[in-house]
Amino acid sequence: MYRSALRRLATSSRPAALRRGGDHGHGHSAAPINPAEYTSSDYTSPFWRNVFLGSVGAFVLWNANEYYVATKDPEAIHPITAYISYHMTEEKEWKKINYTAIKEIEAGAADTLMLQELPAGRKVARVVAPMLLERGSPFGISAGTQADISDVVLKR
Repeated sequence: MYRSALRRLATSSRPAALRRGGDHGHGHSAAPINPAEYTSSDYTSPFWRNVFLGSVGAFVLWNANEYYVATKDPEAIHPITAYISYHMTEEKEWKKINYTAIKEIEAGAADTLMLQELPAGRKVARVVAPMLLERGSPFGISAGTQADISDVVLKR
């Protein structure tokens, strides 16, 4: 097996440089790397900008929290808690939503009980393989094309 592979490589019409590691048509090249072609790596990419802005924001929020804790009234609500509670749905609204959901579930349960209490009627046979009811061939062959039916006599 290995000999045949080596024989094929030796008799290949491609040059040896293209056989292994050379340019084989989809973007790779064996040319030496020139460091001057690369841009210098610095910290101006969006990732580092976001890290810097996030760090500054966290530092500002930390110091604002420390200032608030040092000067707050014991009865006061923290600003972040006030912000969250301002944007939350009120408890009355949640109770209304839950009440309507419970009513819908009760209606569905009543329907289920009603259907379970119905007298057993005629049993309906399930169709196990509905694809058998199709008139077409599963192989795309229309009926009558595979056999000569010109001399078929129909009895009545």
